[in-house]
Amino acid sequence: MSITFYEAMSSAQGKELQKLTNEFQQQNPNINVQLVFAGSYSTLQQKLTAAIAAKKPPTMAQVQETWETRLCTV
Repeated sequence: MSITFYEAMSSAQGKELQKLTNEFQQQNPNINVQLVFAGSYSTLQQKLTAAIAAKKPPTMAQVQETWETRLCTV
């Protein structure tokens, strides 16, 4: 099983996310988590919107609460 996670966490947050992902994968060896770093929140929003419009969304994505309305109308 594979999980794709779009995210925009850099520096310490990105390192912690990678650490948590590694720990999760060690505990769940049958699940592969692919972190997809977008670089910035605006790029993440554009990438996520395009993926939803193309009907190829990630399994999970980091979002801001203000994106809900826009993403639900794609």
